[in-house]
Amino acid sequence: MGKFTMKSITGGENLDELKNKDDEQREEKVQVGAGLLSDVSKDTVKMELTHIPRNQILKNPDNKYSIQGIEQLKESIRVYGLINPINVKSKDADNRYMVLGGERRLTAIDELIADPDVPEWNAYTLIPCVVKDVRDINLKLSEKNKERYALITTNMNQRKYTDADAYMEIKEWKEIISELRENGVTSIPGYDDDGNEIEIAIKGEKTRDILAKTTGMSRGTINRFEKVDKNASEDIKQSLMQGDVSLGVAEAATEKLDEEEQKALVKDATVNQTTVNVQDVESYKREVSDEVLITDAKLKKDLKDVLRHLKLNQVYLNSTDKEKYDNILDRLKKVLMQE
Repeated sequence: MGKFTMKSITGGENLDELKNKDDEQREEKVQVGAGLLSDVSKDTVKMELTHIPRNQILKNPDNKYSIQGIEQLKESIRVYGLINPINVKSKDADNRYMVLGGERRLTAIDELIADPDVPEWNAYTLIPCVVKDVRDINLKLSEKNKERYALITTNMNQRKYTDADAYMEIKEWKEIISELRENGVTSIPGYDDDGNEIEIAIKGEKTRDILAKTTGMSRGTINRFEKVDKNASEDIKQSLMQGDVSLGVAEAATEKLDEEEQKALVKDATVNQTTVNVQDVESYKREVSDEVLITDAKLKKDLKDVLRHLKLNQVYLNSTDKEKYDNILDRLKKVLMQE
């Protein structure tokens, strides 16, 4: 198994199970990033191991990946210290730094600082860091995509994946691959499982096959994410990105529910904080399909004959009819406003 392999995936299936299903489609997994810094830059980066006070390290707002297993990591750092340094880039003239790799570790450190039973950790505790300059990445990419590239490759082996993380990584790799193609890049360097330098072809290769090599996912799994990305409603895609529904649920919803039904499913998964399983999607459709959406336009249409009559005629009600009128209005308000 290559170094560039995801640990697990949410939604009742882990990545190893998904890979076994698509074994005949699997590509050789590689680690991306070999040879992207010049020799001078490599030496410079290695020499920039430094200890930075916690209050001078900023979390990266572009890092939207999930953070899990913090309690176990917190205890490990408390007992053994921080074994692997955090990768950062210089942020501004105030000597602040921004995280490129190590968001989970920094979050665990923040938990230690907030713990009154661990007084040795505080905002001024020195954190071992490797300072990197994304501009030294030797690829024809914008600075934004160089930073995106650094975030993906630096955190790959440390991250515990969810479906949301996998979906996000596929989308970010597609942005990178697209710009590489636009700039005429034919291949990028990487390592195979044995540590040998290889070239990952960009030119002439299908995006799906490149993604299989760079993410460690099977082509079948990538196809599942791509199907959701292409066909699902924006509500489902956002819900998948935010981790509110799994890939399996998003895929089933895309196949079986229309846009309004998908929106209602997402509402249950987010607003009501309920767990929706793949097995629930079909029954959910039956529940939703019996509902009728009442809008102000529909109400006006349903009452058009009454409104037309009132425009042409003056209507007076006796006390009995007025009481009926009030009762009907009251019932209508209760139904529509769900009081």
